[in-house]
Amino acid sequence: MKNKRWYLDAALILIVLILGALLVLKLTNYAQPEAEAQSSEETSTPEAVANVEIMVDPTSTPIVLTADEEEPEDADYAIDFTLSDLEGNSVSLSDYAGTPILVNFWATWCPPCRSELPLIQAYQDKYADSFVVLALSGGETAQDVQAFISANGYSFMVLLDSDYAISELYGVRGYPTSIFIDADGVIQKVHIGELTEPMIVAYLDQIGISE
Repeated sequence: MKNKRWYLDAALILIVLILGALLVLKLTNYAQPEAEAQSSEETSTPEAVANVEIMVDPTSTPIVLTADEEEPEDADYAIDFTLSDLEGNSVSLSDYAGTPILVNFWATWCPPCRSELPLIQAYQDKYADSFVVLALSGGETAQDVQAFISANGYSFMVLLDSDYAISELYGVRGYPTSIFIDADGVIQKVHIGELTEPMIVAYLDQIGISE
């Protein structure tokens, strides 16, 4: 009888040990994927990702755009404005109604502006009887602009957009910006950046000025 009871106790202990071993094995297998997942999550966090340096050209001037173009919407009529010229006279865009116009937004400190002005002067001279240039200097004094214009011998109409009001009115994002307006007052072309001769020839053709 005692021997039988001993066998039962031994069997019970063995069963408990087996169940314990199975439980430990199951817990081990469960913990391993969780640890791997946690490790994977840790390596994907921002702290674990190597820093990426973003390079910015320190010589760039955000307001000066060198090459970009925008097509105006159909029947996009130019908005009238009035500014002072270098002599203090009031000049309005509507003063030149019926004439093709180039409204050029520029500044003396802007390299691409300075680079394109001789070309603009040349085409103003070439089509003086049928074409008008209104060069709007942004944020500068009459004295500074006059000194620059005189030093370079330019004769096109210069207006002072001292507080950038007209630049904002026309949504100008950078200098230089050139707006080509036909004789009906419709904006045919907006060019942001320096003009080249092929460009200005093509844009003048769009507003009815050609050879």
